Amino acid sequence: MLPSNVRTRHRSFGFIDYRSGEEVSLGLPTGFMLLETWIKLKFTISNGADAPSDGLFGGIERIIKRLSLEVADQDEILKLDAPSLVALTQQDFGIVPRGHVSLTSGANDVQVIDVDIPLMHWLPNSQNPLLTAIDLRYVQSAALRLNWSDGPDFWADNGSAAISAVSCEVSGVYMDNIGGDVPTPFVRELGYQRHFIKQPDDRYKLQFEKRTGRLIRSITLLTTRDQERCPADATYPVLTGDVRVYSGGEQMYSVPSTYLLGRQRMMIGQAPNQAVYPIHFSNYGDPGQMLDTNQLQSALTIEAEVDGPRDAETAAEITAIVESVRPMRLS
Repeated sequence: MLPSNVRTRHRSFGFIDYRSGEEVSLGLPTGFMLLETWIKLKFTISNGADAPSDGLFGGIERIIKRLSLEVADQDEILKLDAPSLVALTQQDFGIVPRGHVSLTSGANDVQVIDVDIPLMHWLPNSQNPLLTAIDLRYVQSAALRLNWSDGPDFWADNGSAAISAVSCEVSGVYMDNIGGDVPTPFVRELGYQRHFIKQPDDRYKLQFEKRTGRLIRSITLLTTRDQERCPADATYPVLTGDVRVYSGGEQMYSVPSTYLLGRQRMMIGQAPNQAVYPIHFSNYGDPGQMLDTNQLQSALTIEAEVDGPRDAETAAEITAIVESVRPMRLS
């Protein structure tokens, strides 16, 4: 049982400078157990006379190309692109970022964006949020790093659109006044891998190492068209047939891709220009129900067929978001 003086608090950690196309970091305070990190973004999009065209490619979170959270200069707990983070947060917590609005594409349109993007460090449906809270009580440093996109990256053709007046505030929800050895050996790790499937290939195959010490809660596949090379009016690619997960000769998961996609749309709707396929090994925050990589005798493999706009030059883009639980690495 926690001491009676333990409190859940929320406060600002500071601001991250916006530098187009660069990586910028913010040192986070320590001395508490971090439950959530929030990124509050404000910026203005001015379309100019050369209006954006060829369809909206992604959400406003694409201003952030990639983000990561590192503890004690050695343990990278989170490394993800912002669209993948938003898709996973919608799927796991039912949270659509506040201010997640549709962008206008008219010539000379000016739009002010105000959006909150959450990084949840506790497990969905967990009865014990402290189980994977990031324990910053005994470490000297922690940092959040953002890789900013190189200008607006929202449409297939951004025209003369420009970004200005960017403000990025980082805040956190945490527990303090926790003394002694509260059993929090785990962190919720989020990472991703991205692959491009070109013709004549029509099969997606991804392997994960065995015995990594991770407990995998979910692997979410996002399919989208190759922004750089696909025709602007192309639809997003989709998975067909069964999505299979196996290790050696042991099949652990096999379900029609249409079921996964239908389940996702029923829960949160459909994001622009992408299809989302959630593979859950546990729907709850109990590590005992997750896929233990230490028990695998062979590499974990995910396999599915791909159908969508691609040829020998263009590609179907598939992102695998891996959500796992593991011990914090501080030595």
